[in-house]
Amino acid sequence: MRFLYYFGWLLFMLLEIALVYFIMPMPGSQTMNSLPLAYFLYCWRWPLRLLVLGLTTYAWRKLPRKIHWTVALPLLPAAVVCYLFNGPMSASVMFKEPRILKMKKAAANTVPGNKLVLGVLLNGQAAAYPIQYIAYHHRVADTLGGKALWVTYCSVCRSGRVFEPLVNGKPSKFRLVGMDHFNAMFEDELSGSWWRQVNGEAVAGPLSGSSLPEIPAVQMSLAEWLRLHPDSKVMQPDPYSTKYYERLSQYETGGSKSALTCSDTADWQSKSWVAGVVWKGTSRAYNWKQLQKATLINDTLAGTHIALLLWGKGQNLSAWQVSGQAELVGDSIRCAGKRYDLAGRGAQGKLKAIPVYQEFWHSWKEFHPKTSRH
Repeated sequence: MRFLYYFGWLLFMLLEIALVYFIMPMPGSQTMNSLPLAYFLYCWRWPLRLLVLGLTTYAWRKLPRKIHWTVALPLLPAAVVCYLFNGPMSASVMFKEPRILKMKKAAANTVPGNKLVLGVLLNGQAAAYPIQYIAYHHRVADTLGGKALWVTYCSVCRSGRVFEPLVNGKPSKFRLVGMDHFNAMFEDELSGSWWRQVNGEAVAGPLSGSSLPEIPAVQMSLAEWLRLHPDSKVMQPDPYSTKYYERLSQYETGGSKSALTCSDTADWQSKSWVAGVVWKGTSRAYNWKQLQKATLINDTLAGTHIALLLWGKGQNLSAWQVSGQAELVGDSIRCAGKRYDLAGRGAQGKLKAIPVYQEFWHSWKEFHPKTSRH
């Protein structure tokens, strides 16, 4: 019975560790296909806990009364494991949402203009979300142009995406669960499904295979975004998260020293930067350094002529559907004898924007396994 008692506490600690191990970046956890097991353990965590604790209680009651006090020893390590893996080591505790979300106009903005932002234009209204802030929070819920939007970022993938937080057509709140294959994962409160940040797809739970509606966003410096959209609002720092922002002060320029968020300087390595495009079901990755050197790359993807632009010291990224070859002339895009500004606006109309993302190469090829390389 003493063996059964100790074995029960060991099972309890292993269960608490497993609940976090499979969904956090721990040795080996992110390279295995363990998502079904992780979701099963999470859904059945309370019945499994009660079963194991019932086993230990049964064994304890069968032990001689004179040694009851000696078997209290496993309680301390079990309590420590339970606290650590359900507290400081859980994703929702490590990366919190902003307690105060302040959006200010350019005149009252305090964020430096050289900071990278995800810019969103929706129903005639514009907003900018600094990457240094959202890389810590991982998600920011906001409203723009009369619509709810959900700004997400995964610093380990270097991927920023904006979605409508709609689950089966209904608004829902989301919490950060952890990550799978190094990409952040969220749980919606309506169905309990788990959603992947990089593409808004439900990968576990009753809504597996569903996708959140994506809202187009562009990555550029705040100064350039405000030049193109002077009426934009800008997310301000959450005063309760300052110390976490400081840890990411070098992240956006590639200066992070963390093994998870650092950048490779060589081409096509795990942490090399790429620009990724998906158009009509076809995906392609572009070498960031090559794009930075060329400023503009003309290409054909799925039968469509496209132009990728990276200007302003490699901070401002955009892609457009064009007619034939395009060229960058000063602050204008010129193609087919027509001129457009860097927001794609021209006297003859507007260029069609094509979604383009900055990402680490390991992330892009993982979630776009059929991608080609330019």
